[in-house]
Amino acid sequence: MTFKSCLWTIQGKKEFPFFEQVGKGVRKKSSVSFILSDGLESLSVIEEALRKLSIKREMVYFIQLLDEEELTPSYQGDVKLLDSEKQRETNVSINPRMVELYQERLVHHNKEIEALCNKWGFGYIQTSCLPPLNGIFFKDFKKNGWIH
Repeated sequence: MTFKSCLWTIQGKKEFPFFEQVGKGVRKKSSVSFILSDGLESLSVIEEALRKLSIKREMVYFIQLLDEEELTPSYQGDVKLLDSEKQRETNVSINPRMVELYQERLVHHNKEIEALCNKWGFGYIQTSCLPPLNGIFFKDFKKNGWIH
């Protein structure tokens, strides 16, 4: 959630999904943009935002940060999930097969994001929130040729 959307939420105003805001923030001159996101919005919204960045000839680096619970959920049984961005609760029953299906869907979703980034020549890294960010910036960026 961006600072702006947090502020909107605090003020009781309507919150806008992250990637809908990305396309609106495109500058007129070409530049470098770093997107740090969990990427857990619909692919069509992500694609539209990335398309807008590609039109402006932005150099874009998409860093997908996922929490360990998003990668390998440890929930079992009846749980109440809270969508922190939309402030909605959902009651669900979770079993091992459901977790397996979720993980398969997540892998597919993330591969689609990577494919969209490749389509427009954008850099893409997926990482968990566990490694220190300086390790991501220096090790992974260097490995991917983003810095020298």
